[in-house]
Amino acid sequence: AQSSSYFVILALSIAVNLLLVFQFCVDGEWRLTWSKRAAEEAERVAAIPCSGHGTAYLDGLFLMGRTSPDCSEFVTECAANADSGDPYFLQPFWMQHAAQITQGRYIVFGAGSTQLLNAAVHALSSHNSSNSSSPASVVATIPYYRVRFLLYKTQTEFFRSLDYRFEETHPHFLIYSEAGKVIEFVTSPNNPDGKLNKAVLHGPNASAIYDRVYYWPHFTAIPNPADDDLMLFSFPNSLVMLVLDLGT
Repeated sequence: AQSSSYFVILALSIAVNLLLVFQFCVDGEWRLTWSKRAAEEAERVAAIPCSGHGTAYLDGLFLMGRTSPDCSEFVTECAANADSGDPYFLQPFWMQHAAQITQGRYIVFGAGSTQLLNAAVHALSSHNSSNSSSPASVVATIPYYRVRFLLYKTQTEFFRSLDYRFEETHPHFLIYSEAGKVIEFVTSPNNPDGKLNKAVLHGPNASAIYDRVYYWPHFTAIPNPADDDLMLFSFPNSLVMLVLDLGT
């Protein structure tokens, strides 16, 4: 009799818990209404002007007469919805800032980051000290985005040049104990913290390549124009030009 009482209590407890979970998660209906509410809130936030430069839109299924993302409903035959949103939401920013001062600068176009990054490393390493037979050291500022770090490392090692080599770490004291050239990759703004990093290494043998692939107002606040000796910019996130990079 005692065991049967325990069984009844256990069954009632399970039933009550299932009822509470059902009521909390799906509001008494067999659908995840909490996810749809979250999607509606995200859509409302996305409709707010983005940094004063336009409106950001989220693509997705039609919900309550307008588009919004909904992860609980899958449309397998729909690869992507590229017909909605505002592709010109950065237009006011570029109308105001596109004609910045470029006197005394040279602009080089390349098909992707690899071309321009390696061209910059090759050009800077050719200025290695004439009294040193050691190759230039190529390093990346810490912390760095892992994908960008692998790009720097791979493209530096791919050509197996005798003029430069990639260093896994950032050894300040070791580098300056040698007479060779130092080339530093600086991702600015950094990913994912958005910090506008500056070069750590300075001196007559140090050069910096500023990778500004994330230099966009919807990624991080831009307080002033970029003004470094060698900078790389990219257009893929705004103009759907997946292979175009710009170096100055």
